[in-house]
Amino acid sequence: MILAIINCNTAFPIAMGLKPIAIGKGRLSHRNILMKRNIIYLLFLICFFSACNQQPKKQTAPVTLPNSDGVVLHKSKEVSIISLIANPDKYEGEEIRVIGYLHIEFEGNVLCLHKDDYDNAISKNAIWVDVTRLAIDSLKKYSDHYVIIAGTFDSRMRGHMDMNSGSIKNITRLDLWEPAKWRTVTEKK
Repeated sequence: MILAIINCNTAFPIAMGLKPIAIGKGRLSHRNILMKRNIIYLLFLICFFSACNQQPKKQTAPVTLPNSDGVVLHKSKEVSIISLIANPDKYEGEEIRVIGYLHIEFEGNVLCLHKDDYDNAISKNAIWVDVTRLAIDSLKKYSDHYVIIAGTFDSRMRGHMDMNSGSIKNITRLDLWEPAKWRTVTEKK
């Protein structure tokens, strides 16, 4: 054991069961084996500590709306459809919350500025709502109503045949918009 401490180039590798490896005509020495092992350990430690130093993803706490039974899954930026249409690059990839008139049907999932925009087929005043074909049937109860919807805005995806002015994907909230449930401000006498 003292020999291994004094002369680790020969005794320690043999005590650890390491043998020289033949490469071509020559052999690797114990010193080369130790050096390669130490390099591997060093690389492992660098990778380990660099992974430990990464900042965790910022998460926001759930927020309860006033006079509502629902909980917002993510605190999103509240914007209007007008802002999304006028400045699509400003909201690209942002988590947004918007109110509008929703119509759900195959190749026609849109959130319009007004019901009149849907009735008169003004598709540029609408945002595509990206839901799966299987989800369409379960979302029919929201169709042809004003809703509040939250998700990620994508200005490049413009729906079926590029008819709309962007899209909302990865939807985290969809509720009927019923302003009557919100408290009204009473006038002071």
